[in-house]
Amino acid sequence: RGERRFTIEGNSQPIMLIGYHGVAESHEDFEALNLLGNIISNGRTSRLYKKLVEEDQLALQVGAFNGFPGSKYSSMFLTLAVPNMNVELDTLEQSIYTEIESVKEGVLTQEELDRARTNIRAGIIRGLNNNTGLASNFASTYANQGDWREVFLRLDRINEVTLDDLQRVAREYLTKDNRTVGATVRAES
Repeated sequence: RGERRFTIEGNSQPIMLIGYHGVAESHEDFEALNLLGNIISNGRTSRLYKKLVEEDQLALQVGAFNGFPGSKYSSMFLTLAVPNMNVELDTLEQSIYTEIESVKEGVLTQEELDRARTNIRAGIIRGLNNNTGLASNFASTYANQGDWREVFLRLDRINEVTLDDLQRVAREYLTKDNRTVGATVRAES
């Protein structure tokens, strides 16, 4: 129904939040959004980290992830950024949008997709390396998707995602009319 915005004033570090309405874990676009979040914000090799933290030094921290606050029902694709000292939130916000627009234009590479697949698959497999991890993953998957076997089928779905899928979900979900933008700012004294 259009972009929504909010500001919370307080005595805290300013933070920029951009949430796009997403999909549930059972939706066919969920894994593409997961991979997209991983590519643009997971680690020091991610697009947002390289651009906003290292190159432009606009942010101290930046991240994007799918499935906030949970993934059983439609959730959010959330981008969070902590501005560097003396950086206006508006400047940081516009830089995030610039990076998202470049994704929509198809700048992602097969190498980035492969690296994101490896990261996510490794996380899934590490989560299954002991009895507690197995039980937790099976129970969570059963609760969210109705079938514990989806833990293993997820690996197949991750492998099926293409660069075209990433561009398509970015264009479909990461739009102005599908987002809520929030910020915490220092209260005026």
